[in-house]
Amino acid sequence: MNDERFLLRYVILVICQILLSALCSLSQYVVICILPVLVFSIPMRFNTHFALLAAFVTGLLADFFTTGIPGLTIVPLLFVAILRRPLYQLVFGESSFQRQGGLNIARQGALRTFIVISVPLAVYLIVFLIVDGAGMRSFWFNALKFIISGVVSYFACYVAINVLLSETRNRWR
Repeated sequence: MNDERFLLRYVILVICQILLSALCSLSQYVVICILPVLVFSIPMRFNTHFALLAAFVTGLLADFFTTGIPGLTIVPLLFVAILRRPLYQLVFGESSFQRQGGLNIARQGALRTFIVISVPLAVYLIVFLIVDGAGMRSFWFNALKFIISGVVSYFACYVAINVLLSETRNRWR
């Protein structure tokens, strides 16, 4: 039952990301993305192969319905999926693998939540800017786009991860 709720929320947030990217283009300097946090928050009981498959399908859907350029979102999401286990182990320690559960933001502190959101987001944005610019844009343009997009996307990711990992049945009983 818990996996079905996670999957439903995951799909709804992917649809929100697609709508946000397709309909709300703020500026050439702003890319709002919540997909790296969605891929990172896949429970640890699913191995890296499953995370890579989920990242590929998620990126393919996002590319197909927003930019139309296959690979623009897929490549950065695959990097996030590859780094998911080592980052999870670095932030939460060895004991987290024994539980085989997913993230629980309510139990984590502010620093861990900041790391869980900002590191996958930074990896995603760096790879995205490299793939998107293809070496044609200046360093300062990419740096400015990274900073502005990172700040805006951090808050969007914070909302998304709280929606994705909220435990509604404990809250309402």
